[in-house]
Amino acid sequence: MTPIPAATLLLLRDGSRGLEVLMGRRRDSATFGGFWAFPGGVLEDVDYDSNLTGLTSTDAPWRSAALRETAEEVGVFVTDPELADPPVGLKGGELLRAVAGAGSRFAGERLVYMANWITPVQAPRRFDTRFFAVAIDGGHVDPVAELAEVAWIEPAEALARKESAAMPLMLPTIAQLRLLEPYSDTDGFLGSVDQARPVSPIEPRVIATEEGFSFLLPGDEGYDSA
Repeated sequence: MTPIPAATLLLLRDGSRGLEVLMGRRRDSATFGGFWAFPGGVLEDVDYDSNLTGLTSTDAPWRSAALRETAEEVGVFVTDPELADPPVGLKGGELLRAVAGAGSRFAGERLVYMANWITPVQAPRRFDTRFFAVAIDGGHVDPVAELAEVAWIEPAEALARKESAAMPLMLPTIAQLRLLEPYSDTDGFLGSVDQARPVSPIEPRVIATEEGFSFLLPGDEGYDSA
């Protein structure tokens, strides 16, 4: 099965105790129901239309999807210039046209490309997901119904809650939180990312264990033979 192109955006802010990231828990009926994740979703046809998105980089469709899905899911619009009255409640091309009609555009060049994860071949539905990050001011969100709750949270706290089973997280989400964890503010993290570096796809491989199953990542012993 060919993985479906998708994009995710980590919204970062400087909170009272340090760097925070926005996460949402998906309702049980949604894709990845019950898990906490960052805003995002699959690429749509409108994301490939540079005349509509205003983005022209080689990875413009992924940047458009990350920004569009974030606006749709949590009502956060990363645009240039900033919108005084964001068109919350719209989707797809209707949303992009509303942003353009307001004299603005999604600011794809502000996104920092973090990682590319591909769902293991054993999964019934596979995604080829690119992870981006951006710092924003403020923290007001307007989540859609498919999110049961949202929270600004420190990466270390999210990882601690995962260990106590209070916050179910998927492997790619855990990996991004671990990248954020060492940094105390958004400038420190974003300044550490070399945007010119090549980003290699990470495709976990599933192996059977006595406890059930486990994942191997590129570089792990036995990965190439799994």
